[in-house]
Amino acid sequence: MVCVAAPAHDLFQQRLVLPSTNRLVVTTDNVGATTETGEPLIFPEADGATIWFEWRPPTNGNYLITTYGSSFDTVLGVFTGNTVSTLTPVAVDNDGVNPWGPPGGDLIALTNASSSVIYKIAVDSFIGGDQGVVQLSILPNNDTFTDRRRITGAYVEDISYNGKAGKEPYEHTHSTGSINRSTNAPGKSLWWEWTAPAPGTYLVSTFPSSCHTVLSVYRASGPLLTNLVKVVSDTEVWWGGDISIDRFGNLVAVTVTTTSDVYRIAVDGAQWVDQGVTNTQSGQITLRIQPHNDNLAQALPLSGAVVTATGMNGLATEEEGEVNKTNATQDDPFNTRYFPKRSVWWKWTPPANGNYLVTTYGSYFNTFLGVLTNAQNPPVISGLGWAVGPDTSDDNGASAFDTTSLVPLANARTNQVYYIMVDGAYDVNAENYGFIKLGIVPDNNMVANRVMLTGNDATSYSYNGRANAENREPLPPNAERDLRTLWWGWVAPSNGLVTIDTAGSSFVTLLGVWTGNSPDFTDYQLVAWNVYGTNDFRSRVSFPTVPGREYKIQVTGIAASEYGEAVVNIHFDPMPALANDNWANAALLSGSSATVTATNSIATRETGEPNHAGVAGGRSLWWRWTAPGNGVTTINTYDSISWHPDNFGAPLDTVLAVYTGSSLTALSQVATNNDDAFFAPNSSVTFTAVVGRTYYIAVDTGLVGDPPSQDYGLINLSLEQLTAPPNDMFSNRIAIAGFPATVTGTTLNATRETGEYSNPSIVGGGSIWWTWTAPFTGRAIFTTEGSSIDTVLAVFRGVNFSVANLLGQNDFAKEGARYSRLILNVTSNNTYNISVEGQFGAQGDVVLKILSTNQVLSGATLLTNGQLRLTFPAFPAYNYEILYADDVTGPWQSLDLVTATNNPMHYITPDPRQTPRRFYRVGEVD
Repeated sequence: MVCVAAPAHDLFQQRLVLPSTNRLVVTTDNVGATTETGEPLIFPEADGATIWFEWRPPTNGNYLITTYGSSFDTVLGVFTGNTVSTLTPVAVDNDGVNPWGPPGGDLIALTNASSSVIYKIAVDSFIGGDQGVVQLSILPNNDTFTDRRRITGAYVEDISYNGKAGKEPYEHTHSTGSINRSTNAPGKSLWWEWTAPAPGTYLVSTFPSSCHTVLSVYRASGPLLTNLVKVVSDTEVWWGGDISIDRFGNLVAVTVTTTSDVYRIAVDGAQWVDQGVTNTQSGQITLRIQPHNDNLAQALPLSGAVVTATGMNGLATEEEGEVNKTNATQDDPFNTRYFPKRSVWWKWTPPANGNYLVTTYGSYFNTFLGVLTNAQNPPVISGLGWAVGPDTSDDNGASAFDTTSLVPLANARTNQVYYIMVDGAYDVNAENYGFIKLGIVPDNNMVANRVMLTGNDATSYSYNGRANAENREPLPPNAERDLRTLWWGWVAPSNGLVTIDTAGSSFVTLLGVWTGNSPDFTDYQLVAWNVYGTNDFRSRVSFPTVPGREYKIQVTGIAASEYGEAVVNIHFDPMPALANDNWANAALLSGSSATVTATNSIATRETGEPNHAGVAGGRSLWWRWTAPGNGVTTINTYDSISWHPDNFGAPLDTVLAVYTGSSLTALSQVATNNDDAFFAPNSSVTFTAVVGRTYYIAVDTGLVGDPPSQDYGLINLSLEQLTAPPNDMFSNRIAIAGFPATVTGTTLNATRETGEYSNPSIVGGGSIWWTWTAPFTGRAIFTTEGSSIDTVLAVFRGVNFSVANLLGQNDFAKEGARYSRLILNVTSNNTYNISVEGQFGAQGDVVLKILSTNQVLSGATLLTNGQLRLTFPAFPAYNYEILYADDVTGPWQSLDLVTATNNPMHYITPDPRQTPRRFYRVGEVD
C-alpha cells in the first residue's frame, strides 16, 4: 500500500496565499486531499478532496476565477470568513466554462469584488473522488463594454472566458454590425480595446479558442456602446487548419492608418437553435493580434539562434512574380504548376555562422516551407532564389506523424539575410491554410555541433527528421545503425544526481548519455541509456555526476521511422561530497533506535574494502554505532528506492553488512545480508549487540538492468535494539543474598551468548543469570515456581557456562508442570551460577527461589493408639524422608521414605512411648 501525503494547502488554515494581482495562474494538485470537519459542501456532488486558496483583489472590480486547464472534473467555490465552519458562500460553480460540453472547467464571475475583502477559494473534485492537477486562474472580467480590457502592442495574445458573460442592451449583433435594442438578446460577448503601435495591416484572430466564435472589430465615434461603427467581422468557423483538432477561431485583417486609431474588439459565442431556443457557445476565448506578413516587404524580422514565431495565412495571397513552389529547385525555381498561393514571410539573420534547422512543426495544416536569399539590395521579389528547400514534408519532413516541414540550413552566415516563406502544400483535394508555428534551432545532428546546456534545470528541443548517424558514431545497445541522432552537451557543476528525460518529444525516443572527447568516438563510454520509461513512452535516465565532467546526450528514435520534435529536459540536484563514503569517516548513529536516509549515487569503493555479503558492489556508505546496552539488534534497508534508469522507483537492491574492528583491513564480520527473505531486494540483519562495543555498518548495492550495472538511489537505514535484561549476559549476572531467597527477572529480549551451553534435548531461548554463594553445607532446592512462562533452569559452578561446569539442568519439575526444579548438594562459601531461559524462546516474567530441603513440621498429634501423626507442607508427587533422633543434635536416622499425596501431608509414626524421648524432622529428597 502506498500512502500519499495530503497537499500543503489541504486544510483551510493552511490555505495557499495568492499574490494580490489581477492576473495570475497557479498550478498545483489535490492528490491526497481530504475534507475537514465543518468544511462547507461546495456542490452537492462534491467528493471530498478539497484544497484551499486565499486571494485579495488589488482593486475593486469584476473578476473571473476558473479551474479551466485542470486534469479532472472540478467544483469551485468562493467564500468569505475566517474559520472553516463559519464561511459564507459568495459563489459556487461546476462546469461553467462550457455548460453544454463535456466537463472542462468551472467559472465564477466575481462581481463587485472589494480590495478590502480577502476571499477564500476552494477547489474540490466532482463525483468519483478524482485527483490530479489543478490549474486556478484569476483575471479581470471583460464581459461589459465598460470593463473592456485595454491592450497594446503589435503582438497580442490574451485569454478570457465567456461562460458567465451576457449581452448588454443596445449591444451590436456582431455578425451583422446592427444595434440590437433588446434587453434580453442572446449572446455571451467579451470586449477589448486595442491601440495599434504603428500603421500597417494586422491580423486579428480568435484562434485557438475552445468554442465557435463571432469576431467583430469596431471604431468609435463617441464614448458609448451605441457609438461603435463596425470595421470588419467574421463568423466563419475556422479551425486553424486541421479540423480534427478541437480548436476554433475567426480571422480578420485590419488596416491601421495612424497610431491614434483605437479599436474596440468584441468576441461572442456562435449561436445555434435547439427546439426553438437560441443558445450561445462558450469556452476559453483567445484573442490574437499580429502584423500581417503577406508580402515580402512585410516580412517579419526574427532574431536569435533559437526562434519561435506564429502566424496565419488564411487571408494571405501570392505576390506577382513570387517563386512557384511545387517541384521547384535551386536550378529552376519558377515552374508554373498551381499552388495554394497563401504565402507569408519572415526574415532572419543568424547570430553566428553554422548549421540551423528551420521548421513548421506545430502548424495545423500541410505546409510548404522555403528558405531564400535575395540577390538585390534593396530586396525585391524578383531577386529571390532558393537558399535551401523547398520541402513539402510529405515523406521526410519535420515529423513522421504530420505533414509539417523541416529544412536544414547548412553553413548559414551572419552577413546574409534569409527570407522564410510558408505556404500550404500542393493538394488537389484540400486547400491548405491555417495556424502556422515557425521554429529555428541550431542543427545538432553531429556531436561536434552539439547544443550546450547549462544550469541545474534546462530544456532544449530540436528535430531529427533530416538527421542521420555519423561514421563510427556509438549507439546504445541493440540500436539500429540507420537512426536519426541529435546531440546535446552538459557539464556537471558539482557532485550530485542528474536526471535527463525526453518528456514532451513527439516520438518514441532512445536516450544515451556518454563521456569521451575523441573526434572518432574511440574513447566514448556509455554512462546511462533508456529506450522509454513510464512517462508516455519517453526516455529517462538518472546518474551521479563528477564535477567538471561533460556528459554528451544523444537522442534518436527507436527506429528510423521514429522522428519529429525531440525534447531534452535536465534536472540536477547538487549534493555535497559524501562524508561517510569511506570507513574512516563512518557517520555516527546513536541510541537504541535510529533512522537515517542517504544516497549512494556518488559513493565509491575503497581499496581493501571487503565484498559485503559476497557482492563486489562499488557504491558503499558507512555508519558506526556503539551499543548502549546488550540486546538483539536489527538493522534494515526497508523502503530504500532505486534511482537507476532501469529500476527507477523500484526497491533499491541493497547489500548490508555489520563489522567490528579497528581498521578497514582488519574487520571482523558480525552479520551480513544481500536480500531479505520477505522484503528483497532490500536487506536486513539481526545480531546480539554487546554494550559499549562499536559496530561498523556498510550499505552497498548490487546489479540491475540489461546490460547489468550497479544500482543506486535513496537508502533508508533503520536500526532498532531491543533492550536486553540487565543480567542477560553471564558477565552481568546478579548476586543473590541470603537463604532462603526469592528474586524476579524477565527474559524479554534476552539473548544467548556465543558458546553458551544448550542441551540438545531441551529447546530453550535467551537466558538470564544470577550468582549465589551458599551460606551452609547441605542440600538446596532451586525452583522457578511462580514464573509466567515455561522455563528451563540450569546451575553451574566455575567461571564460565561450559558443559564441564554444569551441575544440573531441568525443564519441568514434574509431569504437566511449566516451572523447573533442581535439588543439589551445596557447600558453604561455594558460588553457584544460575541461568533461566524460556522454553522454545518464551519471553516473560521469571521467579527464582532457593529453598531448604528441610520442611517445617506444622504439627504433631498423639493418637489414642499411642502413635504420633506428623503434619508438614508438601508438594504432591514429591518424595520426602522422615528422620528421627534421640537428641536434638543427632545423630539423625532415616525412619521412612514417602511420596506426598496431599498438601499438607500427614505421616503416622510408631508409638513414641517406647523410648523416653524422640525428635523428628522431614526433608525433601529426589
